[in-house]
Amino acid sequence: MSAPYPDLACRRVVEMVTDYLEGRLDTEAQVQLEQHLVLCDACVNFIDQHRALVGALRTLAPQAASPEARQAALRAFRRVRGSDKP
Repeated sequence: MSAPYPDLACRRVVEMVTDYLEGRLDTEAQVQLEQHLVLCDACVNFIDQHRALVGALRTLAPQAASPEARQAALRAFRRVRGSDKP
């Protein structure tokens, strides 16, 4: 069986970052991502920045965003992920 993420590219790391930080990658994908990080300082910095951003966002009170702002953010996120469905 061939690896699902051969020669992991930086773009793929960006797509996997949330699952990686939340511990949702399968073992093979996690190993390949971590092997990539050994060689790629840019991706290490990206993951560190993402981790810091998530940590900062967790300090916000849930009521800090209006329902409208929350829906707008969700729509923007879905567009970026390619899952913008009405």
